[in-house]
Parts: sequence; structure tokens; C-alpha cells
Amino acid sequence: MKNSKIEKEIEFCRDERNNIWHFFLLSIGGSSALMIKMKTIPEFVFVLTGYLISFLLFYFYLKKKDQFEYYLKKQEKEKS
Repeated sequence: MKNSKIEKEIEFCRDERNNIWHFFLLSIGGSSALMIKMKTIPEFVFVLTGYLISFLLFYFYLKKKDQFEYYLKKQEKEKS
């Protein structure tokens, strides 16, 4: 029963981590594309905001990676 709960947590954490990674790639790509054709001050603000969001998403991705590894170690400990 407890192992099933850990497996569900691993699956949820993996899916959430994948979603964060996809949002990161989307935001960094959009910011880079906007930077190429940047001509006005508002576009500059959007580029900076996009890069800030990208760095935050990357930080959240790394935190989820740590959480994912914690659950994997916990699962291995339960099996032993």
C-alpha cells in the first residue's frame, strides 16, 4: 500500500517536472525570438520578463528534480 503511494508521487512529480521543462523551453524560445526583432522599449521589457520567467522555471525544474530523486531513493529503500 505504501509503495503504491510512493509510485503515484513519483509519477506525479515526473509529470510536473516534464511540464515545467516544456514551459521553460517555450518561454526561453519566445523570449529569444522576440529579442531578435526587438525595436521598442515595451518589447525590451517583454524580453526581460520572459528571461526572468525562464530562469524561475529552470529553478523550479531543478527543485522538482531533487524531489523526484528523493522519492526514487525512498522507493528503493522500501524495496530493500
